[in-house]
Amino acid sequence: SMNAAMREVLGRRPTALADVFGDTPLVPGQRGRLMAADGQIEVIPVIVPAADGRREIYAVPGLAEPPAASVAARAFEALPVALLHIGADGCLLAANLHAQRLLVHAPATGAPLSALVEGLGRPVNDWAMDTLAGRMPNRSEVVRARRKDAEQFLQVTLSRITDATGPSLLAVLHDATELKTMERQFVQSQKMQAIGELAGGVAHDFNNLLTSISGHCDLLMLRHDPGDPDYADLVQINQN
Repeated sequence: SMNAAMREVLGRRPTALADVFGDTPLVPGQRGRLMAADGQIEVIPVIVPAADGRREIYAVPGLAEPPAASVAARAFEALPVALLHIGADGCLLAANLHAQRLLVHAPATGAPLSALVEGLGRPVNDWAMDTLAGRMPNRSEVVRARRKDAEQFLQVTLSRITDATGPSLLAVLHDATELKTMERQFVQSQKMQAIGELAGGVAHDFNNLLTSISGHCDLLMLRHDPGDPDYADLVQINQN
């Protein structure tokens, strides 16, 4: 399926991805050619996996032009996903409306990515710089948003893009708070299951010991008369 904007640009209804993009397979963040009705358009593909196994592909015109009136900026704002454009120095260049809503506040331009989110393992700035330098492939990471009012987790996908001004990053954000909550609940349930299995094993072994003690106590009671001085002690052991 295609939205109205894509149908207008293509001027036709293609049935295969290869009929839309001149370069396949598509690489997120790597510039490619869109086979438009009026000729080829240089675009940056943003690929977002959908819940049902499909892929949503957004064709963003080159982001080299920073003015808000540019075609790239309008497309950047219009995409229905949360996007951040990060410069070669690792600082924020732009955030579209969906990103601002997801982060609850408008991120300050020029702020490093670490001012918005914090990594759950390695520092966020190191991850951004490694992706900018091409030392690691595009992949998603779950990070924690820097918010004081509530705990929020974000799944962030960094894609390296290049243009005449050099490399930069396109970040796609998704709310992963519910996912992390379910993950914590699953880990907790696994811990409780492990504790239950341990307790069950201890109880089983302890019951075997008590059964042995009780059996031998019964044998001793059979060998002693009620009037025997040790009989009362044997009765107490048996009751315990």
